Amino acid sequence: MCVLAGSLFLLTDKYRINEAWVAFTLGSILSLAFFLRAYRGHLKQPFAKPFLVGMAIVHGIIFAVLIKRGVSLFYWIPIYGIAISAAMLAVYRLFGVLPSSKGVSRRVAR
Repeated sequence: MCVLAGSLFLLTDKYRINEAWVAFTLGSILSLAFFLRAYRGHLKQPFAKPFLVGMAIVHGIIFAVLIKRGVSLFYWIPIYGIAISAAMLAVYRLFGVLPSSKGVSRRVAR
């Protein structure tokens, strides 16, 4: 991931691409990788794809803002921890789904 990120930012210099777009893409891919693993069992549910797209957009924006504003890496872990926790809470509150450490999530009876 580090090699990919570094090479992407080198390409932004070479082809004059705004680094915010690269940051947005990396943030989206990072959050999708986390949620696809945690909620693997529910990907065929009708709510999964629209929620994942929205969540990827939000996390991509957060990542791009952190890079564009020059926020220290020291603050990234708490900020992303809060963002991921908020997304997991939203999944639970909206759909009643909990992640599993074994990659198989379960639905909570309401």
